[in-house]
Amino acid sequence: MTETITRERDMEENSEDGSLLERMPEKLRERLNGQATNVVAWSMFDLQADNSIRPCYLVLGEDELLVVDHRVEKSIPIAQIQQARVIEGLGVDRLVLLGRDELLAEFAYSRHCRREMTRLHRKLERRLPDEEGKPREKTPDWLEAVERQIEEKEYCKKCGQLIPSYAEGVCPQCLHKKAILWRLLEVARPYRGKINLALALTLMMVPLNALGPVINKHLIDTAIGGEGEMSYRLRMLMLLGLGSLTLIALAELVGAIRMRTLANVGTMVARDLRHNVYAHLHDLSLRYFSKRRTGSLITRVTNDTDRLWDFIVFGSVNMIRDVLMIIGCAGVMFYLNWRLALISLVPLPILGVLTYWRGRHMQRLFGRLWTYWSRMTAVVGDAIPGVRVVKAFAN
Repeated sequence: MTETITRERDMEENSEDGSLLERMPEKLRERLNGQATNVVAWSMFDLQADNSIRPCYLVLGEDELLVVDHRVEKSIPIAQIQQARVIEGLGVDRLVLLGRDELLAEFAYSRHCRREMTRLHRKLERRLPDEEGKPREKTPDWLEAVERQIEEKEYCKKCGQLIPSYAEGVCPQCLHKKAILWRLLEVARPYRGKINLALALTLMMVPLNALGPVINKHLIDTAIGGEGEMSYRLRMLMLLGLGSLTLIALAELVGAIRMRTLANVGTMVARDLRHNVYAHLHDLSLRYFSKRRTGSLITRVTNDTDRLWDFIVFGSVNMIRDVLMIIGCAGVMFYLNWRLALISLVPLPILGVLTYWRGRHMQRLFGRLWTYWSRMTAVVGDAIPGVRVVKAFAN
């Protein structure tokens, strides 16, 4: 019976080590070249002693700590480490390893590596002696199992990449954005009549905006700089000027009706979104609320729904308007002078690539911004109700 239990425990440890090796980055496995066995944790540190930024790795085993750059540069036996400290700084933290009477090593890292370095430091401390020099008690198996489950949730099961902390357990790379987009557009389905009206008004604005340059062309070529009698030129100037004013007034009227329609639809969509989110919150378990702060949930119900309805109502319609505007203006330019139109549209592909790259970069930045805003709202939401309690005890 004892042999069976021992064999099962060895199999669990081997499977755990195998899963850790599978989650390990490919370039780190190549640099190790099979030198690491019984891997417990690993982490990247990106700040070097010469103040340069270069990714290197720390790999923690059962008996040693490996420092990996292009290969295994250094091996620090755990038996020589007496103390491991994390010194937090302003954007830069340090992991300091102390021996009996000497500094063994120091590793600086940015906030990007803080989560992995904190995990490695926690597991390293469990293998060090206590303050009196005695060996620490063995970590319970249930705690190790819980930590393994948490670590597995931090990595995407599809692509194997580390999920950013702001994503809250959802991998941004493997997210089905198209499916989520169609689910969001379903919220606006009851108001498709008004949305179709706004879309029709948007389509009307495209030729109205495209006709403006055509009238200006004839105004300059015929009325101002053209040849002919002065009376004819003045008459054309009055007619084309009146046409331009009428076109501007009509475009403003159509735009006002369009904005009013979209604003009404946006208000109703925001109302439905908040009602759906509020109803869904009532269906969640108490465990969900115990793991999340009140301010974070308030941010989801208020700020996030505002962004969603702004995209559903204004973003989708404006995107169609901008695409049609580019096509319409390009068509008019080719009609007037196709050579000049080709020269004018040369920067368009480059601008499209730069816009796409900037959009991907801004998407990550806005994801972090919304996470930090949620955390700040959570702090405020927890602190303000506590003021009344503190004042009550003070009185």
